[in-house]
Amino acid sequence: MKRKRKAMILVLILLLALLIPIRLVYKDGGSIEWRAVLWQVRKFHRIEDNGYRVGTRITLFMGYVTIYDDTVIVPYEPDV
Repeated sequence: MKRKRKAMILVLILLLALLIPIRLVYKDGGSIEWRAVLWQVRKFHRIEDNGYRVGTRITLFMGYVTIYDDTVIVPYEPDV
């Protein structure tokens, strides 16, 4: 019984370690990423050659499966 309980506690700790995110802030215009081993959420606000990339992307399994992506490039409008 003790062995089964220790195994369950170990599995629970491993699952928590796979699901707890780390927050990353990029210096590309304001993008933020929350990344865990099994999932990641990225909120874009990135400066590119022809404008800004804005939106949100949610992926699973280290970026291999995209489940939500609404990123668009907003054209840059220079001041007149």
